[in-house]
Amino acid sequence: MRWRRRDEGENPAWPGLVDLFAFTLVFVLLLWFGSDLKGEKEKINEKIKKLEEDNSHLKVEKDQLEKEFGKLKDIIGGKGLKELKNIYEIIKVKLPMDYRIVMDEEAIEIQIKGDPPIYFKTGDYQLSKQDQERLRSLAPIILDTVQGKPLYVLINGTADPRFLPDRGFPPHNNVELSALRSATVADTLEKAALGLGKYLRIVGLGVIGEEAPPGVDPEPHYQQYRTINLVIKVDVEKLRFLPALELKQPGH
Repeated sequence: MRWRRRDEGENPAWPGLVDLFAFTLVFVLLLWFGSDLKGEKEKINEKIKKLEEDNSHLKVEKDQLEKEFGKLKDIIGGKGLKELKNIYEIIKVKLPMDYRIVMDEEAIEIQIKGDPPIYFKTGDYQLSKQDQERLRSLAPIILDTVQGKPLYVLINGTADPRFLPDRGFPPHNNVELSALRSATVADTLEKAALGLGKYLRIVGLGVIGEEAPPGVDPEPHYQQYRTINLVIKVDVEKLRFLPALELKQPGH
């Protein structure tokens, strides 16, 4: 091996200390990056494995939910609809003349509406004496229909679309007004037929309808939106846990 003398000058063929240092640094970096990439690859593979396991669990849950939904659909659309049809045939005979009844098979419900409808005054939730008497005559029939059965009754209250200012006492707005109308009807029904209250569900639907167009008498236009209706529906939770339940016929 021949050593370079001082008087021989610089020779590009000879590696200097800087070159050796740079080469060593690059070599170390390559080793480090290679080790780091291997670790990242393992982490990615672990994440993929976990995602595949989660996906497998989700598929199992999805299958279970689809089976449960199928069972509920059979219960509601099968037994539930059949029982509602039976009840509809019986209750429509007993219903007072100032009510009309509609069987909605698509929604699986029985709608009971006043004929003429039960209306409220603007911004008010109190019933007229005549409407109180109409509801009292209806209450025992509803109780006889739903008592001991997986059914419940929605009382839907509504309000017209005009703005209701907050007067500092209830109702503070139209949503609250519609709920108070529903609650007033529920209270009247429950007092007329003890035990009916546990089957009633109060619903304040808030504002429905449109503003009266110019040239139209506002009172009859808005009156149609200040009303309530009753809806008999299947209680799914009760029905699903009572698959062998034989519903009693109203009046038995």
